[in-house]
Amino acid sequence: MITGPDLATLRAALRAIQRDLDVEQPGTGRLRLVGTEAGMFVALPDGRYWPGRAVVADGEFTETVARVAEAAQECLAEILWKTWPRCPEHETGLRVGRRDSGSDGPAWECALDGGHTVAVVGELGRAARPRAARPGMRVSDGPTTGRLAQTDRQLLDDQLPDEQLPEDEAQG
Repeated sequence: MITGPDLATLRAALRAIQRDLDVEQPGTGRLRLVGTEAGMFVALPDGRYWPGRAVVADGEFTETVARVAEAAQECLAEILWKTWPRCPEHETGLRVGRRDSGSDGPAWECALDGGHTVAVVGELGRAARPRAARPGMRVSDGPTTGRLAQTDRQLLDDQLPDEQLPEDEAQG
């Protein structure tokens, strides 16, 4: 059974992922959390979810964000056959990279050209977009600032009322 604080943590993590989804796939709609006997899953707006990766909120907030981001990617890939997000430089799929605890949190990383960080999860809209694809051009050699991740932590600490959070079908 999921507790109130765990659900609030998952919701805060999902808000960060939703910001990134809105930047790259604005017509997809608002992702949700769906609770089943097997656990909590990231679901599409119509309630469909991929049961491959249950999300849990144990440990640090940054690890929860990484898990929810991976579950959202998997849901979009398996149900809609969408590769999301994509590197603005290479047009290939990004993966969630976990970095050391002193960083701003997990980041969207591209594996091409020796690998590079595009943006901290939740800040994809702040990542520079290339004007024209040029060989050797880098979008970012490092993460953007951690301000949005800090905002999510503050929202979690403030425990916003449910009417201000995205809809979900979380069941205990």
